[in-house]
Amino acid sequence: MSSPDSKFLRLLTVLEEFAGQESMLLCAGDITAIRELQARAEPVLAELTRGQHGPLAPTVQGRLAALLTRRRGNQQLLDEKFAEVQAELERTRDNLQTIGRIAPVYGRHTRADRAGHTGTTHAVA
Repeated sequence: MSSPDSKFLRLLTVLEEFAGQESMLLCAGDITAIRELQARAEPVLAELTRGQHGPLAPTVQGRLAALLTRRRGNQQLLDEKFAEVQAELERTRDNLQTIGRIAPVYGRHTRADRAGHTGTTHAVA
């Protein structure tokens, strides 16, 4: 095996390991670690695509195809998690707006309330 081919295979192996770690981190929900891992993978991917490679052997093509499939699946899961977080953030914003509208009404206290007299009811306009 020539040097460019062996380098390609080493880089491919590293990316396969990164994809496996990414899958485990997705299951754990550790988005911060995923971002760090992807940052570590960027230079490896850049080096892999920069190299001068001839035609790939069928086994290497299969590995590359499997890696791309796994990465697409991981990206889809990340996109779904991001959408869930965005939806939750929107619900939180809506809840905060609702609280902002009703808090002035429920936040009114009489002197009796502040003096510690509980259990009394007061009409609120």
